[in-house]
Amino acid sequence: MPSQAPISGSRRRRDSSILLGLAAICLLGITGLWLVTRHADSAFQQELVSLPIVIASGEDGCTNFAEFWMDEAGVGITSETITHLSNCRQDAEGNWFVPKNARDNRLTSESTLTADEAEAVAPLRGQIREDLADLEDEIPRSLQEAFKANYDAVNQPVFGHTRKGAPALGDKRTRYLRVARAFLASPDHAALADYVAWVIDRKQAASDEFLAACYATSDLKFLARACSGVPGEFQAGFVPLLWDLNDPVLMQEYLAERARTGEPLPGPTPAMDTT
Repeated sequence: MPSQAPISGSRRRRDSSILLGLAAICLLGITGLWLVTRHADSAFQQELVSLPIVIASGEDGCTNFAEFWMDEAGVGITSETITHLSNCRQDAEGNWFVPKNARDNRLTSESTLTADEAEAVAPLRGQIREDLADLEDEIPRSLQEAFKANYDAVNQPVFGHTRKGAPALGDKRTRYLRVARAFLASPDHAALADYVAWVIDRKQAASDEFLAACYATSDLKFLARACSGVPGEFQAGFVPLLWDLNDPVLMQEYLAERARTGEPLPGPTPAMDTT
C-alpha cells in the first residue's frame, strides 16, 4: 500500500496557506472598516456616557482633554474655558500641564505674582489661609472622614484632588454646603467669602461657555450626554470643596487679579504687623 505521508504533508501546507490567506483577508477587512468608520458618530460611544479623559501624566492627561474638546470633537472649546474649569494650565508655548505648585516656572503672568504684587497681597493671602483653616475646623469629624473617599492625594490632570470613580458626593456635599455658607456669612470671614465667590463665578462662566459651544450646532448631538455632565463633573455653581480652595495656583490667580484691579487691598492685621 503506497505511503500517504507526502500527500498528507502537501495538504497540511496547502491548508495552512489557505488559513493564513483567510486571516490576512479578515485583518485587511477589519482594518478597512476601522479606517472608514473611525470618524463616524458611532466611534464616539464612550464620549456619550462620560467625559473623555485618559489617566496619564499631567502633561498627557491635560493635553488629551484639551485637544479633544478644543479640536478633535469639533466643539471648539477655548483654552480659557479649559483653564477655568480644570487644574490644567498652558505654558508660553501653548503646552498643557498640571502645575507642580504656585512657583512652577511654566506658569504665565496670569497665574503668577511679581515681587511687588506678592508683597501687596500677603495680608490678604494670610487672611484667606487663616479662614480656610478655621472653616476646616468647623466641619464635623464624621464629614471629614466621609470626604476621604472622594479625595485623591495625587493632583490628577483635569479634576485635581477629586477622586474619579469614588462614591457620589451627594449628602456629603449638602452637609458641607450648610457649614460653609454659615461660615462665609460672617463679616469676619469676608476675605474668604470674596475668594469663594470669585471661584464660583469663574467656574460657572466657564461651564456656561462649555455648554453653549456644545449646543451651538446639531452636528454635535452625539456629545449631548457628555456635555450635559460638565456642570456636575466640575461642581459648577457649588461652593468649592476645601481641597480645591486650597489649590495654591487657583489662590494665586485670584490674588493676581485682585492686585491688578487697582482696588484697595487689606493691610496687615496687628498680629501680622512686624514693624
